[in-house]
Amino acid sequence: MAEYKLASRYRVAYHRTGPKAGKTDIVVTFDDGGLYTYEALTPETAHHLVDLLRNEGPVWIDLQSGLLLVADEPIGSGEE
Repeated sequence: MAEYKLASRYRVAYHRTGPKAGKTDIVVTFDDGGLYTYEALTPETAHHLVDLLRNEGPVWIDLQSGLLLVADEPIGSGEE
């Protein structure tokens, strides 16, 4: 069964050199001190993830798979 935690903060590390050169790690932290790390993401994936973390709220993360859940929003023209 999935265990979701509410994300509270995140930090981004872009690797310029080394074995992960050109890749990005994103560490998401939780209020209880726990964390989840997305490792070696492409720039496109990292940008999308940061966009969700920055602009959507609240965001829950499944600790087993890294799946993100965000709050419900209206579809189409209902959104302003």
